[in-house]
Amino acid sequence: AIVSLSVSLYQVLVWNFGEPATQKIAEHFASIPQSVAVACAGLLFWWYHRTLLPTQSVRTDIQRTYEYLMSAISLIASAIGISIVIVAIIEALTEQAKLSGPGAINTLIGAATVIIIAGPVWWHFWSRIQKISKTEPESEHGSPVRRTYLFLLFGVGGIVSIISLITIVVQLFDGILASNLGANTLSEMRFAIGILLSTGIVAGYHWEIYRHEKDVEVSFAPAVINVLLVGPTSPEL
Repeated sequence: AIVSLSVSLYQVLVWNFGEPATQKIAEHFASIPQSVAVACAGLLFWWYHRTLLPTQSVRTDIQRTYEYLMSAISLIASAIGISIVIVAIIEALTEQAKLSGPGAINTLIGAATVIIIAGPVWWHFWSRIQKISKTEPESEHGSPVRRTYLFLLFGVGGIVSIISLITIVVQLFDGILASNLGANTLSEMRFAIGILLSTGIVAGYHWEIYRHEKDVEVSFAPAVINVLLVGPTSPEL
């Protein structure tokens, strides 16, 4: 749903504010019906399976898994959008436009589209999660679902950041050794720089959260408070 809505909105914004590849409106919007159809199907499946989730007053790991999964999906999409924004800025500075359409403006529109669609979804679920973590810190901070979410985001984000940093260093030394260090080198590093900054922000943010919660004991099952044994009247029993 997020991808299809982003594609549809991107086509509309490029036609009005960007640099479309064709001036024929029928050709430019030829893929819109398919994107809208897929978006509607995705939203329908999303809503239907959301209704199947338990609605007990006590928060369960099933509900947590759903909310953290939705937060992760939308956050990754937003991080991709931020990466593309950085790429677009570097393209504009180096006069390179090779990602989305004929100009850097299309790249910037693509990034803004992803952020506009995915950003509110992430904010909705993450603000709800954080609100619950403040009112019920012991159960939420000790949940294995939350710990897994934090581990994956700052762990994978950290690995991707390191790979991007290595790529930047390799391209930097290549430019120095080839004696052509300049705007062209910066242009070649634009994707690595975008990924490094966006994933670095995500990894750093979630590491900071984990650092404040790492001393909370993780509870994989609710503690047994009372055991009630029901049986026949028997002194021996």
